[in-house]
Amino acid sequence: MTKERAGTFLLGYGGFLIALGVIGFLSNPAKAASALIAGGVCGILAIVFGLQAQKGHPKSIGRALGMVMVTVFAFGWRAVMGWMSVVSGNNTKLLAASLITTMLAGSLAMLPVLFKANTNPNEKF
Repeated sequence: MTKERAGTFLLGYGGFLIALGVIGFLSNPAKAASALIAGGVCGILAIVFGLQAQKGHPKSIGRALGMVMVTVFAFGWRAVMGWMSVVSGNNTKLLAASLITTMLAGSLAMLPVLFKANTNPNEKF
């Protein structure tokens, strides 16, 4: 996979994260500001890295890969905590846990795309 094609995937991934963050925020504006922040910040970073990759910036894929790895960890941790709340009877966390799990799934799907596009694994971030 070329870096330019991976950049297109990053643009879609960024839009996906922003959309889920907005949905999470609109579902409960009083308590879901973190969903908007997490989706918005990670989405904007993904879009920036995607645009850089499309322009051929040499370090954009490595940086995107690092960011996605961090989001997998963060979304994974938040998803586990959310589902633990749901299992223990707090049904108000169901939508949030579902959205975060969806963000995690999207992040996991981006990893092979970025690994294939990272033609120089020794590249510095």
